[in-house]
Amino acid sequence: LYFCLKELGAELHPDGESFRSEDNVTRAEFAAMLYTALEQSGTLPEAPAEATEEAEAPLFADIEGHWVQAYIEQAAELELISGTGTDAFSPDRSITRQEMMVLIDRCVDLPDENGLGFSDDSEIAFWALEAAARTSAAGLFQGDNNKLMPNDTASRAQAAAVINRVLALTT
Repeated sequence: LYFCLKELGAELHPDGESFRSEDNVTRAEFAAMLYTALEQSGTLPEAPAEATEEAEAPLFADIEGHWVQAYIEQAAELELISGTGTDAFSPDRSITRQEMMVLIDRCVDLPDENGLGFSDDSEIAFWALEAAARTSAAGLFQGDNNKLMPNDTASRAQAAAVINRVLALTT
């Protein structure tokens, strides 16, 4: 799965040397992986109608000089990402599965279907419920032993698998 994304030209990690598949994927890494995979496959959503060339991307004080800064700013211009606070993106924090679901739901036009019914549905944050329902219905996220595990983090290998599922759905 990693090799498919690498061949596509998706940004997979900051050092460019090793993928470290079992490490937790960070918010920065997942956003860059997803954004560049969609961009390279020609399936990146268009900018919102109200966006103008003069519109400024939201300023996240904690991404300045970060290897992912350009991807985050571009994704923010398309309204695909949001921060973790007023002016923070928290790029080096591990991303949760429900955060991944929300990011994917913003990037991909998914049917309004409900794939929930897991024993831990009550652990899904209110702000992630619709995205969790749509992404699980689309088969992008599966549970394990009837648990969706929305607050768990994902490894880089798991993130690559999810992004490959997204690409299969969109291309």
